Amino acid sequence: MVLVIGIVGSGYMALTYAEALARHNRGARLVAIYGGHRAPSLAADYDVAVEATLEGLLGRVDIDAIILTTPDQYHCDQTLRAAAAGKHVLVEKPMAPSVEQCNRMIEACASAGTKLAVVKTGTLSHNHQVRQAIDR
Repeated sequence: MVLVIGIVGSGYMALTYAEALARHNRGARLVAIYGGHRAPSLAADYDVAVEATLEGLLGRVDIDAIILTTPDQYHCDQTLRAAAAGKHVLVEKPMAPSVEQCNRMIEACASAGTKLAVVKTGTLSHNHQVRQAIDR
């Protein structure tokens, strides 16, 4: 089974996920990107669709999950909308600006039967001493 993904956002982290999905995994496939002025060029770089609206992305029946790479103040609303559309959500840190919003996100996904995960990528990317110790 291949998990079909849509990305929300088009900045640095969207590029990071697009690259990982396109070139470094076999279990997921990127099919569309929505959001931000760089979305059309990012979508073109990875030969995927660009969606004009979040509703368009969430309405795609071929998408199983979305990755939120947008600023955290948008995560709660985007997660609630994704859960309502039956999409699983991977959200970049920080999850949301408040505990109340985080709880709403968790509850919405639990009620919808969708998965919600929060990721902090690059944890070791800037700490060279820790990276060197791990590499030994």
